[in-house]
Amino acid sequence: MTVLLAVSDPGSRALWEGILTDHGHRSLFVTPDLGGWDEAVSLERDIGVVFQMAIVEVASVRAESLELCHRLSEQSAESRPTLMVLLPDAEAPDLLAKLRSADDVVLGQPDRRTAVSHLAALERRRHLTRPILPTAGELASGYDRPGRPASAGPVRAMPALALEPLPLAAPESGVPSRSLGAEAAERVARPAVLLIDDEPDVRYPLKLALQHAGYRVLEAEDGEDGLEIIARQGDEIALVVVDQRMRRVSGLEVLRQVRRRERRVPVVLMSSYPSLEPPGGPAGPDARLRKPFELLDLARTVHRLIGGDPAAA
Repeated sequence: MTVLLAVSDPGSRALWEGILTDHGHRSLFVTPDLGGWDEAVSLERDIGVVFQMAIVEVASVRAESLELCHRLSEQSAESRPTLMVLLPDAEAPDLLAKLRSADDVVLGQPDRRTAVSHLAALERRRHLTRPILPTAGELASGYDRPGRPASAGPVRAMPALALEPLPLAAPESGVPSRSLGAEAAERVARPAVLLIDDEPDVRYPLKLALQHAGYRVLEAEDGEDGLEIIARQGDEIALVVVDQRMRRVSGLEVLRQVRRRERRVPVVLMSSYPSLEPPGGPAGPDARLRKPFELLDLARTVHRLIGGDPAAA
């Protein structure tokens, strides 16, 4: 599935792009304004991109984002993408009244579990050929069926919207059909790297570099969040990449907690400061990356420690 992702907030963009990538879908980014509309039209016209879904961030400070939603929803039934709108909670009542149609509305900044639930509900509605399946980590954290967390309430959707029936999506040209079990197994087989950095603008390109090198990326927005992920999903994590200086819990504390675990997991420590200690000691990191570093250096370091596809790295 190809998704038009019109989101300007770095943290929100990283969340949605990461989920789509982890579940085998492609994201194309545009700005949430009329410039994004022109770019989407150009992609469809010039290289034949077909968007099955659009995720648009709408805020009153960017009135053109509302117009982008209107133009997407006013397309013919054959070309209209399924539309998800992201709204800040504080502005929801005013903006909801201005929306003429949307297939789903997400209020505020959702966590990963909520975001996956929304995406899965829209896929089931459209009958797409490649539905979102939970990753191994999501299954371990309480999913009882594809895209739906156990004991979760109903997916919040925009009420009282009359929508025309959506057509069945045709299989992507030239892509052989595969069983859902095979796709899920392929995702689980990719080594999982936990990336911990409290700066979204720094974390985002690092995540993309690791994904392009063939790794599955779990994101943590700070050290405390990273330790929670390790506690929940430690058995599936093959390597940890962590920034040394962060708010609340530092990278050095994350390193100490990882070293206390029975199963040894390699740790790559990122820092702007030089260290006289060589990496690889019993309590130290397995590798250090001195900021600023090339993204290729990160991919090669991870490949050296846990393997993977050398060509991709």
